[in-house]
Amino acid sequence: MYKLTKRRETKALPILEAAYQSLVTRGGFDVGKFEMDLRACWNIGYHELYDVLEDAFKDGRWLYVAVYYMERVMPMLTSELQHALSIAYGIPKRGADKDWDTYRNEFWKKSGIVKKG
Repeated sequence: MYKLTKRRETKALPILEAAYQSLVTRGGFDVGKFEMDLRACWNIGYHELYDVLEDAFKDGRWLYVAVYYMERVMPMLTSELQHALSIAYGIPKRGADKDWDTYRNEFWKKSGIVKKG
């Protein structure tokens, strides 16, 4: 699994920071450009990018950027993205007492970020 190392984070800091600022101030960012820029910066494919962004969940700022990207990158969630998002949303492995949308809405409400679209 690819990780968000300090070296990777430092190299991509302008991209990550721009996405975070746009998310906080405008409620979103261009996920296509974000993906292209990060893949070029780190010279990795999209599967490796998913791994790095899932590892980014450990940092509060990048957690929201990573989740926003994962929610929008595909028209339908793949199993790997669904697994990553369930971790971010805090969905228990078994016996979820609420539906997926409820967990997602609670996640964003706690963040204080008002998403658009």
